[in-house]
Amino acid sequence: MSVQGNRSACIEAVSYGMRLPLLRPATDVTADIVVAGENSVDVLGVVAATADADADKRTLVSLQTLVGGQAATAAVGCARLGVRARYVGVVGDDDRGALVGEALAHERVDAHLAAVPGVPTRAAMILVDEATGRRTVYERRHPSLRLDAAAIGADVWTDARILLVDATDPV
Repeated sequence: MSVQGNRSACIEAVSYGMRLPLLRPATDVTADIVVAGENSVDVLGVVAATADADADKRTLVSLQTLVGGQAATAAVGCARLGVRARYVGVVGDDDRGALVGEALAHERVDAHLAAVPGVPTRAAMILVDEATGRRTVYERRHPSLRLDAAAIGADVWTDARILLVDATDPV
């Protein structure tokens, strides 16, 4: 039987309409995808369009704090599409680290966070130009925020159908 003819062995990638063969049936695992890598607490500001782009001060149209990071965001996106998503990452032992865990839980992502004592969770300030959509990211990531894959149980990695690893924090 071809892979395309076997729905239990495939998952549809919604954005492209393609089908990807999988190694394990959905009933054999507790997660469809494990996403490992970066998370962040972002302060996102949208800067008002102005005639003088070199002005010393510019107005913020909006300002909000969001949990982000490419891997954590990918896990949330999968969960919102109904995929059983698991996220593996490292945070500091601070309020921002707790916020990352709370936000992932709220989005129904099974989060496995390794907390590094005495280290702040990654943070970023992102400024988006309202007129052009161009964004500038200023980040702060402590060098000790490295994921120790051995600190995460083997079943967290193997009890899934797909593994997506972010190149920022390779496992």
